[in-house]
Order: sequence, then structure tokens, then C-alpha cells
Amino acid sequence: MSRTKKVVMVIVEGSSEEEALYPALKKIGSHLNITFDVVHTDLLTSYNHDANIKNAVGNRVSELKKKRKFRTDDFLLVAHLVDTDGVFVSEDQIRIDESCTEISYSDDCIQVRDEEHRIQVLKRNTIKSEKIKQLITQTKTAGVPYFVYYFSCNLDHVIHNIQSLSQREKTNKARNFSEQHEGNISSFIDFFANDSFHVAGEYKETWSFIQEQNRSLRRFTNFFLLLEKISEKDQAE
Repeated sequence: MSRTKKVVMVIVEGSSEEEALYPALKKIGSHLNITFDVVHTDLLTSYNHDANIKNAVGNRVSELKKKRKFRTDDFLLVAHLVDTDGVFVSEDQIRIDESCTEISYSDDCIQVRDEEHRIQVLKRNTIKSEKIKQLITQTKTAGVPYFVYYFSCNLDHVIHNIQSLSQREKTNKARNFSEQHEGNISSFIDFFANDSFHVAGEYKETWSFIQEQNRSLRRFTNFFLLLEKISEKDQAE
């Protein structure tokens, strides 16, 4: 084993992702330097339509390099974790329900309270889906091997089987999930290998799968591919 642990940078949207995943990933990748970068927003929607998302991601990596004095060859890879949020569904699956107080997700559709919010979701889906398609063709960012992994329709849906949670609920449930699996790494790996939502196949195949029909609303993830990469590295050393 080399003297210096290779860096695996994990880019996530919020603190609940770090809370739920970091403790177990740190143990699985004990031979690696697992470093989370919490953006505190969705990089795929927080930039305007014409912004270069590849540059936005690359800037996050460059900032970490500068802050932590990492060199490019210190990295094993960058893993970018994203929620699909139903962005690949057809327009007719975004429906108006006047009883909605906020956007609501189900396995069949996205519901909003009026036409104005429906148009906003349509625009959001167009922007985010196009940026995802750009990122999944990218093999490196800031000179580092780069991969995007998804939770559908979001992390809460995958690990709790609940699509819509308040921020407080997200935090509490993320902590419970972390505590449940932190002392049992095998259970964490087995959880994400569950055939009911684990998408099998090569990297590009898993992305083709999630873009079809209404799958970006349903409970699926290709996160297990990242666990395999970390485990493969462990076995190699």
C-alpha cells in the first residue's frame, strides 16, 4: 500500500447525504481518503440554463485541491451523487392538483398546485436532464476520473422508501440510517445491492435505464457501482 491514501471526492447536494453515507463509506474505503464536498444546493439547477455544468463541477474539484493542497495524482476519482427528481418523465406526467401545497412526487407523476408551477417544473426538468446528459459523457473533471451516480427519485426514496420529507425528517432519518449501518459494513453494502432497486449493468447501461419511461420517479439507484469501485481498489491493495 502506498504511504498516501488516494482521495475519493464525493460531491453531494446536502448535509443529509453526508450524514447518511459518509460513516459507512469511510470504513469501506479505510484505505482511501474519502472526502465529502457538500454543495448545499443542486449544482444541476442552481446555475442558469447556459452555464457550463462541466466547468461548475470542475471548479468544485479545483477548489478542494487548493484548499487541501491536493495534486491531481492524489485522487482516485470524483463521485458526484445526484437525485433524479423525475426529470426524465414526459410532460403529461407533470400534473396539476390544486390540493398540493408544494411539489409532490409519486411513482407515476409529479404533482403541482397550478399551471405556473407546472411550467417551472417543466423548465427545471429540461435544464437538469440536459446537464445530467452532459455529465454522464464526461470521464474526467479537473484531470481526475469522474463518475455520476444517482438516487431515484432521491436519496430519501432509496434509503427510506419515502419520496418527500421535511429537512428535519431528512436529517433525523439520515442519522438513523447511518447509525444502523455504521457498525455493520456488510449490511450497508447488501442494502445497496438489493435487487428491488439496485440497477445492474455497466455504468452507461444504468444511465440508459433510468432515463426510460417513468423510472426517474421510481425507487432505483446505481450507487452500488461506487461501492464496487472502492472494494475493487481495496482488494487490489
